[in-house]
Amino acid sequence: MNYYVSDNKDERGVIWSGTPRDLKRKRSKTATARYMSALAVADLLVLSISAVEVWFYYTLQIHLQESSLAVCHAVLFCFPVLRAISAWILVAATVERAIGVWMPHNVKLICRPNIAAVIIGN
Repeated sequence: MNYYVSDNKDERGVIWSGTPRDLKRKRSKTATARYMSALAVADLLVLSISAVEVWFYYTLQIHLQESSLAVCHAVLFCFPVLRAISAWILVAATVERAIGVWMPHNVKLICRPNIAAVIIGN
């Protein structure tokens, strides 16, 4: 497993474990992989929004929620919505795994990657 830390200032701090070849494996096309990928994106956005807000406050002494009404509304809207999306993705993944336990013979019919994409909202 390779760990990659970018030297680009825009990407610094985001660590990725793997290689591009790992993304094309067959297991990345399962419904569970779709849920976990969407969960990773939602969690990364939640963490990024709060980190940017703290960075602006401590580095530039700019409180984002007081800087502009549009920015205030965007932050106040995005943060709870992304947290709720993250929670509901976990619920969907849990239901998918429960279906796999309760109905193991029908799991390939019910839990398909295209259905997961529709539930996630792609």
